[in-house]
Amino acid sequence: MITTNAKYERLLNIFRAQPNALIAFSGGIDSTFVLKAALDALEAEHGVAVLFAAEAGSRAYGLAGPGSDRDVRVLVASPARRHILGEPPELR
Repeated sequence: MITTNAKYERLLNIFRAQPNALIAFSGGIDSTFVLKAALDALEAEHGVAVLFAAEAGSRAYGLAGPGSDRDVRVLVASPARRHILGEPPELR
């Protein structure tokens, strides 16, 4: 019998093998779980931390219609060393 942790690790490996991900998020328990797994995998794979995610667009303002999609804005933090080009200047 496969344990729950083994199944979750298998799901993480699926996301880790992808160069990027698009999650259809309905707000229900299933899509919330899949989104959490995707974020866990992306955070670990790319060395970033998701600090904040918020709904944006028409749904954020209560203006969504039947055909409206969901827009999410995400704020991530990455290590400063990724943004430094070359060697830092010497301190004098």
